Amino acid sequence: MDDVSIRVGVGYPIPVHAVVSANLPKVCAQLGEVRLHRDGKTFFVRLIADVPAQTDCMEDSLPVRLEIPLNTINLPDGKYEVNVNGTVGTFEIPLQ
Repeated sequence: MDDVSIRVGVGYPIPVHAVVSANLPKVCAQLGEVRLHRDGKTFFVRLIADVPAQTDCMEDSLPVRLEIPLNTINLPDGKYEVNVNGTVGTFEIPLQ
């Protein structure tokens, strides 16, 4: 995934969520997998593109946008990071 940007959203219906914008590497690519785990005060999100082995696929990138819910239930107060493919956004608990 290329050109990843992230914004952490707070509100309804999902209390805390990562709004992720990225570009798939080729027009024929698809979002293959989203992996999410938390380690301490960092939520790690890994976006993996599935690119078929066809040769007639245009090289232009294709934009995608995702809203990924983050489970913040029972987390202590403090500053947290969301790391999506190396791009980092932050939020604080209690929610501002």
